[in-house]
Amino acid sequence: MCPDEGMAPLVRNGDLVVFEIQEDFSEGDLVVILDPWGELLVRRYRRRHPDVFLVSENPDFPPQKIDTSYELIGLVQAVWHSVKF
Repeated sequence: MCPDEGMAPLVRNGDLVVFEIQEDFSEGDLVVILDPWGELLVRRYRRRHPDVFLVSENPDFPPQKIDTSYELIGLVQAVWHSVKF
């Protein structure tokens, strides 16, 4: 998975993100999402009842209110920086 720069500096392109597939998330969790365009993203999970938002660490990326076109995939367990293959 190759995250965009929305989570920089916490997660950058080239980092390896390890996640566990699950369906329940808590406020502030780092989650893996499949967006409507088929891209996997890492974002911070925020719930403002009844809505769910995906929040970036990078202030250049505004929070996104999600709808049924987004699929929450799993919970980030680890991020390994600058992994070269």
